[in-house]
Amino acid sequence: MNEELFFVRYLRNREGWRAIARAAFDEELPEAEDLRINLDEFVTRTAYKLSGFNASSVKNGGYLTYLLYTFVRTHMVVSELVQCGDLLEAATLQRKQMETIARLHEVAKTESVEELLRRTPNVKHLKSNLRTLYGLYSEVAHSASDSYFYLLSRGENSPFLSLFPKHSHNSYISLTHVALGVTELYFWMRENAEELGLPYDSEYAEAWASHIFPVIVALNKFIGEDQERFVGGK
Repeated sequence: MNEELFFVRYLRNREGWRAIARAAFDEELPEAEDLRINLDEFVTRTAYKLSGFNASSVKNGGYLTYLLYTFVRTHMVVSELVQCGDLLEAATLQRKQMETIARLHEVAKTESVEELLRRTPNVKHLKSNLRTLYGLYSEVAHSASDSYFYLLSRGENSPFLSLFPKHSHNSYISLTHVALGVTELYFWMRENAEELGLPYDSEYAEAWASHIFPVIVALNKFIGEDQERFVGGK
């Protein structure tokens, strides 16, 4: 059979469009790419500090380690998806990230995780505006609304949805939400790591926060009204 398989053609085209979106993301706003790299650095550094750490002496240490590791692994996937314009896919995983942070708060305050198992984490524990975005991301994850089709993007000057990812300002909006998730992790580690006995480089973390918070504020100013359209599903 000499005819090219459709999935092979799709994968090749997908990688091409992702490369174009990735380059546009980096070139249009280099500060956003710098932010993305700094977010990646914080979460991976947090994981490496835990690598090889024996959590058996920590209350609920096994569950805490699982939550922290899954947050880091998912973050790295989300970071790439945002850069490449795969925003619906990123949104679905970002919802998981919100629940993971909420569960970290719950686990840190409970004596036994048994009462938390088989229950959805309560996002009221989140400290940032992520709390108000949870409903939006749940709608996206469950395909419960047709308001977010635009996150698939469209072909240039075309009324049709695109089969492949394309760069838009929505990538930067999504990145600000990813940044909120990482700052949630930062505040959780700052408040709980020492008390729980988890390894944590507080000097590095405080320097990181001092650098990153102004960058997040600046990015929010850049996206401006686009943020309201994103949240409103327009």
